[in-house]
Amino acid sequence: MKNIGRWAITLGFSVVFIAACSKGGDGDDNPPPPIDEYYAYVVGHLGSVYGFTIDKSTGALMRMYGPSFPTWDENWAVACNPSGKYVYVGGRDMHVFEIDAATGQLTTMYGSPFKVGSFIRSIALDSSGKFIFFTSTNMVSVYKIYAPTGGLLPIPGSPFFSGNGATSVTVHPSDKFAYVTNAGYGNSVTAFRINAETGEVTYVPGSPYFVESGPTSVAVDPSGKFAYVANRDSDNISALAINAETGALTAVADSPFAVGDHPLSVAIDPSGKFLYVANSESNDVSAFSINTVTGALIPVAGSPFSAGFYPQFVTVDPSGKFAYVANAYSDNVSAYTIHATTGALTAVVGSPFAIVDRPQGIAIIHIAQ
Repeated sequence: MKNIGRWAITLGFSVVFIAACSKGGDGDDNPPPPIDEYYAYVVGHLGSVYGFTIDKSTGALMRMYGPSFPTWDENWAVACNPSGKYVYVGGRDMHVFEIDAATGQLTTMYGSPFKVGSFIRSIALDSSGKFIFFTSTNMVSVYKIYAPTGGLLPIPGSPFFSGNGATSVTVHPSDKFAYVTNAGYGNSVTAFRINAETGEVTYVPGSPYFVESGPTSVAVDPSGKFAYVANRDSDNISALAINAETGALTAVADSPFAVGDHPLSVAIDPSGKFLYVANSESNDVSAFSINTVTGALIPVAGSPFSAGFYPQFVTVDPSGKFAYVANAYSDNVSAYTIHATTGALTAVVGSPFAIVDRPQGIAIIHIAQ
């Protein structure tokens, strides 16, 4: 019997799910060797997925044996199913891979790729792994996941109109709401209520909610109290309080908060204490402490922290010990240790780690059996 735990990060153009799984052996006399691994999957824009094992002590990335996993597509987004079984990669189509728990190796699933839309920019899943959400053009699509294979089944009414230039999508920790940034005309966040049985979404009253210029990424803190939006063209972060009953958004006092040049991605650590922003034009990462009562952001001493050339995606691993940044134009991933008290970032030994394919996003999964 398998017990499953889940934690999720949303960031930039992609969304990250981390699942912890445990199951018994084949028999008391011959139990399987224990598995306690962190795997990272980095999507390259030119058609590959790169698999890494993460060193649990140092945060270093160790490339999986063998070649990269091909999609032959222009990849933009990646996410893991909370079951710990599947990886989803979005480009012109949706590619589904099965994860080997012991090695992290990926195998293309039957029916993949699925023709579900074009230029998928962001992917998110609910906590049960029952539904998958993704953005393309001005829409958000919702599909039911067929658990035995990870395949996708459309739900009635999908896709749903979000707004001009839909970019990033995230699901609230309660699974009641989904939020989509619209970076085109209007500069807004659309809030949806999710039907727990069907996956169908309806607009939250008052939606969309206007933010600053060029919203490209949205993340919700683990408590579900606050949403944070990276505004690419106004170089700041909008902080929004979430109504727990309705899902409605209200600006936090003193919002927006200034960051670096051209922010494209925002991520929150699993404790909800720290927030990180990838600034693509200033080539750095802004770090903040989160006031868990008000939602306000306080700059971390030493912030911003240097990254590679054109950092466009940031995420935090499920242990909360390490942060990773995809540097698209320097073809590598920067890895950092997170100071547990201050949130400051220190480069991991060996960082950055090479990716030859313009990395766009990173999904991290913890499998413990």
